[in-house]
Amino acid sequence: IRPWSICLPGYLNYCTHHKPCKNGATCTNTGQGSYTCSCRPGYTGSNCEIEINECDANPCKNGGSCTDLENSYSCTCPPGFYGKNCELSAMTCADGPCFNGGRSQCVDLGNSYICQCQAGFTGRHCDDNVDDCASFPCVNGGTCQDGVNDYSCTCPPGYNGKNCSTPVSRCEHNPCHNGATCHERNNRYVCECARGYGGLNCQFLLPEPPQGPVIVDFTEKYTEGQNAQFPWIAICAGIILVLMLLLGCAAVVVCIRLRYDGFCRPGYNDSVVVVC
Repeated sequence: IRPWSICLPGYLNYCTHHKPCKNGATCTNTGQGSYTCSCRPGYTGSNCEIEINECDANPCKNGGSCTDLENSYSCTCPPGFYGKNCELSAMTCADGPCFNGGRSQCVDLGNSYICQCQAGFTGRHCDDNVDDCASFPCVNGGTCQDGVNDYSCTCPPGYNGKNCSTPVSRCEHNPCHNGATCHERNNRYVCECARGYGGLNCQFLLPEPPQGPVIVDFTEKYTEGQNAQFPWIAICAGIILVLMLLLGCAAVVVCIRLRYDGFCRPGYNDSVVVVC
């Protein structure tokens, strides 16, 4: 018999040579290179490498703090409570365990009690304020502020109401003046002004029109009496004077043209300059 031998794969004792199981777990060979680990209480995982945190289940009640132990846990109870999970109360209603003063009612159960909370509060001691904004009651971009069993909405421009659901009327702030009537049209307002006023908001007083029919008598500039005749002679004389001036200027223009063409009429020479 040889003092040594070469083992083929699958004949090795995997658990003995590799020790895959952790934290005191038991290893069992199940075949060629395979095994299973039997974990101790408080551990898990394929190799029992994960320790179970017993505090993950929140076993401590009434505000007790949890300390994880190996395969166990320990609760540190607040004053007035005891037991494995701090589930037992040493207080009675005489100790005043319920918060929010007279708004919460305490029911004595002998060695325990129950707090009956008013609307807007919850919890064993009625010390938790219910968030009334959790349901998002404010619409159209409104901001919610939580209260006691109530809420309030800060609305954006253009909306009002408890939940900011009501569009603001453009006529709400009475923009029209001097007895004008305000009308809403296409998300804006229009002012119907009273007689005698004008402007966008009817803020201007218009000048009063003259009473009765307006008569313009053009003859008053030329007559002294109602029976005077229209001054036709003066008008005709003015027209004749204008015509004579136009004819004189035309003659001067012809003369200047002939001068530059090298020809002058008898009685004229180059030194004469006629100005109209």
